[in-house]
Amino acid sequence: MSAVAALYVETNGCYFDLPGVEPWDQQRDARRYEGPLSVVAHPPCQRWGKMALVNYSRWGGVKNMPANDGGCFASALHAVRLWGGVLEHPAYSYAWDWFGLLKPKGIGWHRSMGGDWVCEVWQSAYGHKANKATWLFYSGDLPPPELNWERPVGTHQVGFQDQRGKARNKPTLSKAEANATPIKFRDALIAMALNAKRSPTRSPNRQRKETPMSDTQSRPVLITTKHRGVFFGYASDTSGVHVHLKNARCCIRWRQMKGFMELATDGPNEHCRIGPAADFEARDVTSIAECTEKAVKAWEGAPWAR
Repeated sequence: MSAVAALYVETNGCYFDLPGVEPWDQQRDARRYEGPLSVVAHPPCQRWGKMALVNYSRWGGVKNMPANDGGCFASALHAVRLWGGVLEHPAYSYAWDWFGLLKPKGIGWHRSMGGDWVCEVWQSAYGHKANKATWLFYSGDLPPPELNWERPVGTHQVGFQDQRGKARNKPTLSKAEANATPIKFRDALIAMALNAKRSPTRSPNRQRKETPMSDTQSRPVLITTKHRGVFFGYASDTSGVHVHLKNARCCIRWRQMKGFMELATDGPNEHCRIGPAADFEARDVTSIAECTEKAVKAWEGAPWAR
């Protein structure tokens, strides 16, 4: 029986034929993952690094546009937040800015205002030949476990040769070697996902058909106030005029929608401006709408408008 889902992994790679792991490769399309297992997510990074800007300026075209990954990162982020788990991306990935995520600083885990955790870890500490600095995003009922925070300098390098001379260069890894996840690092990510497993009563997207509005279990809602505020978030008690929201996001502006209720049925579209997530109390509430699964995914994946 599987206990963890590995999303966006290489076909027949290190996550395949592993007891307790359900692998989702390109053919299976991890964007379709609907739970309930906690996840280890490796969304594609080609459109989120510095070379994405270089390639777009050189070749142009929608295919090479930075951040145009077909919704993979947004889907992975949603799965980690919803079911618990960990997402891995190269350090300094532009996806962190795009989705308004807290950036790691220094050594160790750092907790965001929304209750999630981020860190930077070097895969060389787990056996990779290059440094391969990596950023992790973790979400779960329990705090993340400690990792190997050592930063040994790798014997090889990833990418192009340094033009400043041989002394500046190390042997360059092949694409396959550079992309490979060390087994020790894979096992650490799986252990994190197991630690992050959300209980059924705390998963924000569980079945709610017979749940009363004042139930103590948090659920995704869209709230409006008499001050013209429109907010998405997770609430456990909506019985009063003041409602406390977890991981709340404000819809600063919406366009090309059939009224604000579409924010509860379909979620924000590409024309909306959405603020970053924070916990806060909405006062003078005028309406509360239950959000659909489709809407939750759109809200969780919406980029942070600046």
